[in-house]
Amino acid sequence: MLASAVDTGQLAALAAPVIIGQRRVPGVKLHDDRVIRLLETLLHPGGFVRNWTTRELHTRVVARHRLTGDEYRLSQLRYDLSKVRAKGLVERIGKSRRYCLTPLGLKLGVLLVKLRLRLLGPLVGVIRQPNTNGAPRRSNPVDAAYREVDTALDHLSAALGLQHAAST
Repeated sequence: MLASAVDTGQLAALAAPVIIGQRRVPGVKLHDDRVIRLLETLLHPGGFVRNWTTRELHTRVVARHRLTGDEYRLSQLRYDLSKVRAKGLVERIGKSRRYCLTPLGLKLGVLLVKLRLRLLGPLVGVIRQPNTNGAPRRSNPVDAAYREVDTALDHLSAALGLQHAAST
């Protein structure tokens, strides 16, 4: 465990399952496409609403991500919603059938969506497209930006007193 201001344990706690009553609810993970789409829809400025029902949210997710009802069923949304609700990112409003994002859901939701869409997704794309022609790679803007991020992370780790991670 890192003893720094960087790791408060919240991301690890999000990924861990929780027990609610007799039911085990899986954690929220960055590689979970459906949950990231759900959070992204909830956080999208053009569609941000104060509270919503599962049916209203289902309609928004399907429309926003150009899915069919078969590609993302209402039952799948309810399952995904149970995960984010168990983690305190979403809460039920009283005894109604309406829900809203919590302050924690707003903050961690933005972090998860940004990490996935702006950093991890593009980096995985670069990794999946290796140089297969055998010729040495020429420097391109993506490789240069990746090296800059890598160097910045090394500097940040050193400043925080974290052990240098192995480079790939």
